[in-house]
Amino acid sequence: MINQIQGSRIQLCSRCIHTEITGWLDDNWTTIGEEIKKLILQELRLIKLKSGQCIVCKNSLVADDTIEKINQIINNSKITEQLKKEFSHFFCGD
Repeated sequence: MINQIQGSRIQLCSRCIHTEITGWLDDNWTTIGEEIKKLILQELRLIKLKSGQCIVCKNSLVADDTIEKINQIINNSKITEQLKKEFSHFFCGD
């Protein structure tokens, strides 16, 4: 997983964000549940791109606000606080 500097948002292209998020989902699938997983995968299909640089592959187009939207899905769900904190730490830099 990607770990970020405190308080900074990561920049990932659509391919890398899909790889990282689905990896996190696969690692935690028994705790997350099918409904939340479906919502997150749906969000991954709706990625909007903006200029930037992917921190993994250096692609010049990165996902705009996908991490924030997925973080909102997770925070509004009934998954454990530990998983919410883990996601926030890995993907939001919190």
